[in-house]
Amino acid sequence: MPEFNILRTYLALLAAQVRAIRTDERGSITLEQILITTTLVAAALATGVIILNRVNDAARAIPTGQ
Repeated sequence: MPEFNILRTYLALLAAQVRAIRTDERGSITLEQILITTTLVAAALATGVIILNRVNDAARAIPTGQ
């Protein structure tokens, strides 16, 4: 029955590693990171829309002689 003891020890070590991985939060995305990213993307989109509108207004103001 030494095979079962080796297997039991291996499974206990494997379970301990799984528990350690589940409690380790390195690399996980937190709500704070998601909110910051969403805010920055929204600000970039708003800036792009403002610039696009101003460029279009300036282009429409160019006299074409018609």
